[in-house]
Formats: sequence, C-alpha cells, structure tokens
Amino acid sequence: IAFQATAGADRVGAVATNVGGLVVLLDAVRPLREAGRIDPVVLVIGSGEQYGRHEPSALPLAESAACRPQTFYAATKMAQEELALAANREGQIMLNVKLASRAGVVFKPELVRNAVVVK
Repeated sequence: IAFQATAGADRVGAVATNVGGLVVLLDAVRPLREAGRIDPVVLVIGSGEQYGRHEPSALPLAESAACRPQTFYAATKMAQEELALAANREGQIMLNVKLASRAGVVFKPELVRNAVVVK
C-alpha cells in the first residue's frame, strides 16, 4: 500500500501488504538462496514518511536522520525496513530506499526535484 490514506482506511491490508508481502517474498527466496540456486538482491521501497517530523533547521534531512513515524502508513514502512535489515543480517542482499513524494499533498516547490518537475 503506497498511500497514507489507503493505509489508514485499511490497516489490516496495509500490514498484510507492506509487512506480510516482504515476509512472503523472503520466505520464498531463502530456501533457493540457501540451496545456491539464486542470490537475488531484494529491493524494498520505503517512504520519506518514515522520518516523521523534524525541526525546520534540520532540513533537508540526511539519510541517517532519526525515523519518527507519525502515521500508521509510516509505521508499516518502518516495520518493513526493520524486517529487511534483519534479513540482511541473515545473509540476504537487500537494497532499502526511502522515496519522497514528488507531487500531491506534500508537494514542496522548494525541493529541487519538485522545481524541475514544475518546469
């Protein structure tokens, strides 16, 4: 589930998709990886919403900034990331990215990429 409003309206679906979906994928990959049949890189798409609120003086945030999820959606994406990190510690190659919104309610023209999109 990729939208805050959708996750808030369907919390069970949000957990099933954002957390359960990753668990299903990792459980399917693990025996194949352990048997030496595949060694995939698993891409996990997080959200800039995981960072939550920070003081304006801290902006723009570094990737190392503390995550402070403020919404149910952000919490499911945080849980997804924690599971990905655990899988990485078990040997699974993971690639975690946190994407920020490019348009919509949180559209901020002061962000460079948004200024480019507008032009």
